[in-house]
Amino acid sequence: MAVFNAGNRPHRQHFYGDSTDTKPTNTYIGDLFYELDTGKILIFDGVSWQEYKQPAFYVEPTS
Repeated sequence: MAVFNAGNRPHRQHFYGDSTDTKPTNTYIGDLFYELDTGKILIFDGVSWQEYKQPAFYVEPTS
């Protein structure tokens, strides 16, 4: 599969592709890459792509 860029503004790009695809190099800090085959979201930190994990939310149990 080829990588697809859905972003239309510089510094706010969203890329889509498989985990085996070569990640884009013409990117900015904070750009996102969605791996369609694994469901992972990667964020570009200025040097490399890092897996982005959203923070967990705590829900107080009710009793």
